[in-house]
Amino acid sequence: MACPLRRWSQDRGRLRVQRDTVTEPGTALLMSRFAFDAAALFLWGSSAYLLSMPPSELRDWLWQRLSGARWCAIGTATVVTLASLPLRTAELSGSWSAMRDTALLARVATQTTLGCAWLCQMIAVALLLATSLPPRRCRAPAVALSSALMLGSLTLSGHAAMHAGALGWLHQGNDWLHLLAGGFWFGALLPVLLLLGQLGTRGAQRPAALALTRFSQWGHIAVAVVLLSGAVNTGLIVGDWPDDWSMTYQRLLGIKVALVLVMVLVALYNRYRLVPRLAATPGALIRLKRATLLELTVATAVIALVAAFGMMQPR
Repeated sequence: MACPLRRWSQDRGRLRVQRDTVTEPGTALLMSRFAFDAAALFLWGSSAYLLSMPPSELRDWLWQRLSGARWCAIGTATVVTLASLPLRTAELSGSWSAMRDTALLARVATQTTLGCAWLCQMIAVALLLATSLPPRRCRAPAVALSSALMLGSLTLSGHAAMHAGALGWLHQGNDWLHLLAGGFWFGALLPVLLLLGQLGTRGAQRPAALALTRFSQWGHIAVAVVLLSGAVNTGLIVGDWPDDWSMTYQRLLGIKVALVLVMVLVALYNRYRLVPRLAATPGALIRLKRATLLELTVATAVIALVAAFGMMQPR
């Protein structure tokens, strides 16, 4: 799909003067961004993690157990995508009435990177629905592919599209890699919690332990990619370490970095402190479940922060 990639600031400047304050439509847009990001990251991460496991009864069991959360995420992504163009238009103009302005909606859809991203997002969601709705069974490869494309659509606008030429492609590719790695980490946490519950079930202990080992192996790679690609993103967007606390963007980015480091420390504690003690230490499994739930909670907070400062001026 041919669509010019213009700077994020130029898109917003067409319709209103830039400002860091969030209007009422902006608040609704922020909530929709958070909902879409969380849904897409979960769909990608959970399905990719299940695909990393060899076919087995345990993988099928996990797929079925996650069906409620998966369908909730699919529904959320669909509704938010349908509403996102009107919400973005209202946020850009600063007025709810813009949602009824068909000419303005068409202008945003066809003349801005936001519109380009929205069209790609619509295609990805349509692909997700086409492979998920009855009578066809929702399969992990289809969910993984469509949700990966949904994450890719996020790089077509916003800060990832602030550069032109080769640097712009590098920035977008790096941002997509960052989302995929972070999504694997986030999306796999719920299946991991379910697997931890199987460690105390006779007959399921060994396959569950092997599946958790697979998560540990891939998790190390995902964490390393998150940290490296995140550092590259920060350099491309901010140009330096985010230490200008007069900018709301950089303050929130600093909090995000701190929370990610907390997640890394919790993950290391889980892997190298609690896991080796599962067989010998009573209560280690309970502490591991609680620590994994903490990881999931902190990751959700990180997604909320990204949804917020992704709408702000970085410098």
